[in-house]
Amino acid sequence: MLLKIGDVDDDLSILWTLASNSSVHFLGLTATFGNSVTQRTFHDATELLYEAGSSLTPQYGANYFKRDLSTPTNASRFIIDTILASNEPVTVVCIGATTNLAAALTQEPSIANNIKQILLNGGDISNPPFAELLKSTINFYFDIEATSFLFSAPIPKVIFPIQVMIQSAFTKTQVQQLSQCNNSVAYASLDRITKHQQMEETKMYENFGQYPEFTPGGFFPWDVYPSAYLSNPELYGLSVPYNATVDHGVIKMYPDPTGDCKMVLSLTDSQKFIETLVAKLCSVPLVNS
Repeated sequence: MLLKIGDVDDDLSILWTLASNSSVHFLGLTATFGNSVTQRTFHDATELLYEAGSSLTPQYGANYFKRDLSTPTNASRFIIDTILASNEPVTVVCIGATTNLAAALTQEPSIANNIKQILLNGGDISNPPFAELLKSTINFYFDIEATSFLFSAPIPKVIFPIQVMIQSAFTKTQVQQLSQCNNSVAYASLDRITKHQQMEETKMYENFGQYPEFTPGGFFPWDVYPSAYLSNPELYGLSVPYNATVDHGVIKMYPDPTGDCKMVLSLTDSQKFIETLVAKLCSVPLVNS
């Protein structure tokens, strides 16, 4: 698995993946932009992996102001080399801007033959959308050209829309549970996670409270969902075939029996999902401080 990363919930996604090493072969990760700039995501990922004692090294990728898909970066070269060298098809998880992977595919189209699937989080399948479209599809709109390229690529895709990602919230209860895991990497970031929970609680209600799937009380671990799908597919329920396109700069998603996207619509048990997340976070020991 190759992972592309961003901020707090991106860090939780990395920790989930590290905790799932018995079922997921974590090949590497690249830094991209999104909620944060590439410089910040690269620094955070480097620090997190060091704390966890991981031998992985993040690869610096594109940034918002320099994202030409034909221009090689450390990230695009790493993706190309890793996929070509793999003896098995690779799953790529995109939890930030889609630029790094789209650039790799542009620069070396043959890697598509060794990509098993692309996991992406974002999108709104309400009709019409309950929230401002940008808020639910923000990872896709950071680089709409790259997103359009990925959507049209002949590679199976699994998408986690806003409707599934707001079914399980990280609340004060989970923060309290993390405070008991004092030998973990997550505990070392407890202040940051606590502030994020406090800051996001009201914002999440304002942005997504009108959705029937909305779970109140905290922040949504957006970027954990794709990683969790790889290691714990039993946590997910209904999924249906969809088509995802970009039409004149606007993302459109609609059911299509022949579509190459699988849209994941539900969790089997939202409480079990968040309990598993906390258990995974507590299981990654702090090796270096």
